[in-house]
Amino acid sequence: MMVSDSVLETDSNSNSNALRDRILESRFEPAQFFANRHLMTIAAAIWPRRFPLLLKDSVEQHLVDVAPGSKVLAEVNLLSDSRAGKNLVVAVHGLEGSGNSPYMQGLAVKALLAGFSVLRLNLRNCGGTEALTDTLYNAGMSDDLIAVAEWARKKWGFERIFFVGFSLGGNIVLKAAAELATCKLAENRDLSASLAAVCAVSPSVDLERSVDQLELGLNRIYQVTFMRSLREKLKNKAARFPERYSLAPLKKLKTVKEFDETYTAPDGGFESARHYYEQCSSLSKLGDIRAPGLIVAAQDDPIVPAASFDEVDLKSGPMRLLLPSHGGHGGFLSLLSGDLDKASTICNNPPHAVGSLKDRFWAENRVIEFCLAASEPS
Repeated sequence: MMVSDSVLETDSNSNSNALRDRILESRFEPAQFFANRHLMTIAAAIWPRRFPLLLKDSVEQHLVDVAPGSKVLAEVNLLSDSRAGKNLVVAVHGLEGSGNSPYMQGLAVKALLAGFSVLRLNLRNCGGTEALTDTLYNAGMSDDLIAVAEWARKKWGFERIFFVGFSLGGNIVLKAAAELATCKLAENRDLSASLAAVCAVSPSVDLERSVDQLELGLNRIYQVTFMRSLREKLKNKAARFPERYSLAPLKKLKTVKEFDETYTAPDGGFESARHYYEQCSSLSKLGDIRAPGLIVAAQDDPIVPAASFDEVDLKSGPMRLLLPSHGGHGGFLSLLSGDLDKASTICNNPPHAVGSLKDRFWAENRVIEFCLAASEPS
């Protein structure tokens, strides 16, 4: 199923669905000169952004146990008023990102202004946390997300939880939402009931297909960038845990798939990279999700093929797909009317209605609007 900047069919009897579907009417207009998929992807990643001091001034850093011998860093911004006890956005970054990636900070500021407390989850070894675990991270670590969300729900008594993920993190949040819907563990049933929405931007729902895309044409620029970061991280891990990681094969590895075959898959207990991709891709699990959901992806994404979303019926459940023609991978740098001097900054006015968030980072705005809609009573 493929749509282009249009509203999907939904249950007309549901006011909350109708409100969420209004968000899908938003049309993405790429910023001038950035309609090209690669320019869009790269420009959004390096676009100068200034974030209000509230993000740094009010952050609390917590180390959360997610498995025996493994902790992750959760960066939490709590609202000081009564709203803080109700809504929490839990955000997950992409491959080799962190809680301080620009898109994570941008989303966090907008969420705070919209009345949500925010938890930015650093996946294992990310955000300078290599010493907190002897393991690596992978695209299927939904258990870590669930453990951290449950920890936060119990610690602060949040009533509604919203999962938001980008790229690899998008796959993780979708996988976690599907697993919570099945409620296999009694201890997670309260969290399942609290999950109010799940949103994913450019999610790598078919991991093998996305990894294969990195080997095509100009997409190799992303492969080179990822591999440079992965090599450095593996060297840091080997320095701390030499008995667990051998650097001998590292120099020969040229692709993310080879890295996954050699390191990621064995570390995660998988037989091979293909086994890892099959077990951890969220694509086949999207139909299990019961919470309202939004996927924002682009038809010209160089890493996540739009055709991936043809393979699942997103009309019959609560998931909605927003698939504009342009946007690149996690880009969505939009045309902005008004004062161009303010184009690189975060909107500093709390949003009150669909369409009221106006900075260039279009996907972040749609996500927050969707969470606002999902936080309203049906």
